[in-house]
Amino acid sequence: MASKWIRMGAGILLVTALVIAALPLVPVGAAPIITNVRVTNIRDGGFVVSWTTDTASDGTVTWGTSTPPTQVVSDPVTSTTTHYVTISGRTQNTLHYFQVSSTDGTGSTVDNNSGAYYTVTTGALLAPNPGSNTIWGYVYQSNGTTPVANAIVYLVVLDANGSGSAGASQMISARSGSNGVWNYNLVNVRTSDNQGYYTYTLGGDQLRIIGQGGVNGTRGISTPWTITLPAATLAQQDIILSEAPTAVTLTSFSGSTQLRTIQLNWETATEMGLDGFNVWRSEALDGDKVKQNGELIVAQYSGQNLGGVYQFSEVVSAGKSYYYWVELVLTGSSEFTGPVILTTDYMFHLPVIQR
Repeated sequence: MASKWIRMGAGILLVTALVIAALPLVPVGAAPIITNVRVTNIRDGGFVVSWTTDTASDGTVTWGTSTPPTQVVSDPVTSTTTHYVTISGRTQNTLHYFQVSSTDGTGSTVDNNSGAYYTVTTGALLAPNPGSNTIWGYVYQSNGTTPVANAIVYLVVLDANGSGSAGASQMISARSGSNGVWNYNLVNVRTSDNQGYYTYTLGGDQLRIIGQGGVNGTRGISTPWTITLPAATLAQQDIILSEAPTAVTLTSFSGSTQLRTIQLNWETATEMGLDGFNVWRSEALDGDKVKQNGELIVAQYSGQNLGGVYQFSEVVSAGKSYYYWVELVLTGSSEFTGPVILTTDYMFHLPVIQR
């Protein structure tokens, strides 16, 4: 299957073709804009959904084991740009669907992954892990003295010495309180498949830390931040939010066809915390997604408050429908936008009649 990647500037002429389907977009100025949707702390009995918004708003998660989900849980903290909702009392190893929504004084935005819904599968039922190894600290604004309430701290344990569990753990998280203090008991961290506890070495393995303060800024996103796991319990690790807030805004995502050629076009308004893109394709809305690009499509203005214009095209079979998603690859996470649904034309070969 042939494919090609083309970067485009505003002055380049686009091939005119029929747009079959396009992603509905939130108008400029409408509030709030939802970004950085993440699932953490996956257990047999639940999980945590978190996200950010560009304006202070109230957040809710609508979830269920079938679509459309109908059960609603609200963020206990209102009027905030960092949202954190715990879904509890679930069944082990069960697929769940969810969407997030945020409402402020100007309106409400629902992010349901363009109708495909976000999904998460709960983990295995495990016996309680005894003991305690709590890491904690304060989250501060960039001045290093003003505490940040409701900030979200994301953690991933990394194997650094070849002992115990290999690779990275699941992503876990904690939320700072009104005094800016956060904490997490590391004995609860699981392996990336959520089927067992992650075995780590104190003073040997590493801990990846991301501080997400919404409009107060971030740390560990634009520049990855890892520390060696403290050798002692109740270790303090303060976080100073020294980076600009992450704000990757996709302003358009559409597609077109010309015979057997599929062409996708998308634009960004800002690319803070963005590494690049992947293009995924499926032949059914609920089918398996397959990545179509080889190497990462690098963001044109990674880490900047600027937007880029992108295009991806490939040749596919005639007379078929395809579902396309663009994956925004962020530092430490990713987000999917789509699908765009495109149908290629049938190709007819007429016989040549000779007289």
